[in-house]
Amino acid sequence: MSFRLVKCLTLSLLVAAAVADPALADWKDDLSEQVEREHDCKVAFLSRIIEGHKMVRAKVHCNDERRFDAFRPDESDLFQFIETVNGDAA
Repeated sequence: MSFRLVKCLTLSLLVAAAVADPALADWKDDLSEQVEREHDCKVAFLSRIIEGHKMVRAKVHCNDERRFDAFRPDESDLFQFIETVNGDAA
């Protein structure tokens, strides 16, 4: 099995696990509302979701094809956003 295939399968499992947990919906709602308010981005989907004990990191894909790296170090903090260029991988 190729490394790329393993990487894609691993990412798919991580995303599926995150989507399956209803407790995670709270931070997703917070992220969606904040990125829309601050950057006029309506979220199409999220990828590269990484969750630590209280930390969340994700790639935000907007309906207008812009992308942001989002990071929240603690659940009591706001998300920080860095817009990524089109050459960045999904």
